[in-house]
Amino acid sequence: MTEKKGNFVWGLVKDWGVALFLVAVVIVAWQVFAGSGPGVGEAAPDFTLSSTTGETVTLSELRGETVVLNFWATWCGPCVSEIPDLASFQYNNPDVTLIGVSVDEQMGPAGVRATAQRLGADYMILLDPNGEAATPYSINTLPTTVIIGPDGVVRQTRVGTVSERQLERMTQL
Repeated sequence: MTEKKGNFVWGLVKDWGVALFLVAVVIVAWQVFAGSGPGVGEAAPDFTLSSTTGETVTLSELRGETVVLNFWATWCGPCVSEIPDLASFQYNNPDVTLIGVSVDEQMGPAGVRATAQRLGADYMILLDPNGEAATPYSINTLPTTVIIGPDGVVRQTRVGTVSERQLERMTQL
């Protein structure tokens, strides 16, 4: 009877040991292969996207300006809740270029434009349904805000909502 108990316990230890080992391998692989995006002090990855009004915008063409990229989606509650602060920041800081980067995959330009207008987002909104900008920035949480200095270098990144006051502090380069 004790021999059966011993085999049972040893079997559990082996099964759980293999399972824990596989979990550890997955975690390590995720950290190695999932990009972390540009860090503070690194060049901001360039991209070209269309706006909700059909204009084509290339990030590198904005060199010389402080740029705020706010990655968001119309279905993201925290994203929607920060839009009044973003709009107020843009109104009070016209020398900073604020760009909302919509990662909505299902909603077309007209839907994103209508939603942004309804919410009071009177700043530029770019469309990134395929992750052309979000992928090199490793955006996996919304909202995420990236501050880019006039030299094209990432100055700060904030995951989660941001207030007007926080944006003002973050853009004081």
